[in-house]
Amino acid sequence: LSLLNARARGGSWQEVFEDCESVAEMLDTERTQRISDRVLARLSTPLAKELAFFQWCGSSRADRLFVRRAISSVGLDKLDEFCLFAADRSDVVRLHDIVFTSVLALPPLALEQTPRFEAKMNEHIEALCLLLNDDFAFLNFCGLHRQKLEALAVTNDIRGALLYCLVQVWSAETLPEALIPNPVTEITAITSVGRSISDMEALALVETIEAIYRSRKAREGIAGAKTWLESSVAPMKALALAAGLSASAQARITHHRAKALKLLGQTAEATTLCRALLAGQFATPATRLLLARLLLERKETAEEARPLLVRILGDANQPQAASEVSVALAAFGELGRPALKTDFTEIWSRYGALISRWIIDSAVRGLDQAYHAFAAVGRHLHWKLPDEFMAIYSHMPPRDTTEPTSDQEKASWASILISVSKVEKEPGRKKEALQEAITFFDAMVKSDTFTRREKAKALNLLGEFAQAEEILRTFEPPNPFDIFELAKAETGLGKPQAIDTATRALEKLSDEQARYRSAFLEVRARAAMKFGHTTWKRDLEEAVRVCEDARYRDTLQRTLDQALAEAPPPAPA
Repeated sequence: LSLLNARARGGSWQEVFEDCESVAEMLDTERTQRISDRVLARLSTPLAKELAFFQWCGSSRADRLFVRRAISSVGLDKLDEFCLFAADRSDVVRLHDIVFTSVLALPPLALEQTPRFEAKMNEHIEALCLLLNDDFAFLNFCGLHRQKLEALAVTNDIRGALLYCLVQVWSAETLPEALIPNPVTEITAITSVGRSISDMEALALVETIEAIYRSRKAREGIAGAKTWLESSVAPMKALALAAGLSASAQARITHHRAKALKLLGQTAEATTLCRALLAGQFATPATRLLLARLLLERKETAEEARPLLVRILGDANQPQAASEVSVALAAFGELGRPALKTDFTEIWSRYGALISRWIIDSAVRGLDQAYHAFAAVGRHLHWKLPDEFMAIYSHMPPRDTTEPTSDQEKASWASILISVSKVEKEPGRKKEALQEAITFFDAMVKSDTFTRREKAKALNLLGEFAQAEEILRTFEPPNPFDIFELAKAETGLGKPQAIDTATRALEKLSDEQARYRSAFLEVRARAAMKFGHTTWKRDLEEAVRVCEDARYRDTLQRTLDQALAEAPPPAPA
């Protein structure tokens, strides 16, 4: 600090900023040593292995569990005793910036340790994936060490533990398919000669199959992705029978095959596989979730999904439970499905604290599913419990369209912002949230029908009705919700045809969508009011009568009462 203060007195702040970037190269006050040499001179011998580890990591922040495995608790204690740590989260070890900068400025330390560190990394990944069953810890490790994992991919074979991690951190849009081994080819080569395979290698291959499916779906569309996935089903079945695999790994491979069958529409076979897995020794929350989703696809089996989803949340809420974050968050989201007719407020009272904590903890660690989960939960929460919705939102690190995030992440953040706009009371903040949502929709590489409709919804809320109408007229054939939004856009544009459009939307609602009838009737009523049609009264009265949500019913009743009070008296006979 003394050196930088001296520089500041004789130069600009920009120069001081640049000096900070290479502070380790500055000479000390006696001009006899670099700062890096002075800081670390007394430490290079007692902390040789520990400093070499951070130099190898290439980051000042490391996963605490991994650090403990790589340099042992003794190494952690030594770093702490020499006061080299800066404050961070409890699951992160962080060197002071000046110390880390100095470590990087030194010549390579203990190169002979590199193979050991790589072996420890593989060992740690295998422990996370095969033993701990804790996806929170796994994703935390991947998030902190992504840069190192990608650097290793350049110099190492992308296989086993390394491949398993990379296909999790690469988004569908950025997966470098040409650089990774073709999993179907690999499986065929293994099973055709009866070669033994490790659990880690096998699980990496099935995860790669799913990653390539997601990537091809994002880049080429659903048809090509399904063709790829179909070609992998038989190889996955053969892989589960390969020599050397544990019974647990065989069950996990079968679970992935069931997921593939579900995506291919082969629900009966997928359901049979899930039931068999849940009756066996290695029943997992992930398989319960998959079976629940399969059951929810059919009206007659939907209710059977409820106990599966409730059990996932109940198990996750136990004090010693492994934190399968993504599964528990997804299970909560599925409980909100219309087919289950669940009281959202009641399940939030039971599991809301758990879900809130996991969403926030995941978000501050940069985990994608935090945003996906909050977007799904937020569609209910912002309406039912707006204060709790905003409490979670206030802890979410904001996103930026320049971040290397997937289209799904961008769409999730945009959806969250739309919910924010409905809670915010200050008009300026409402507008800002909607404008930001639209920039995220626009930043997507490839949008689907759902996200285009969401963008149109944001434009309607913003009052940009012409742009909303332009998007909504591209849907062919449109579903009831597309026509519903189109009616709102036409009303905003002053087009009397909005009444007929709203009628068309109502006619297209299915029996399963009857819970939305009150909202559709309100849209037609508002169009009728705007264009002087007296049918608004009949529509609003029916909307109040059929509305299932108590809070929305009260809102509709207030709208009806106000409209009746403001209506002109009937003309004399």
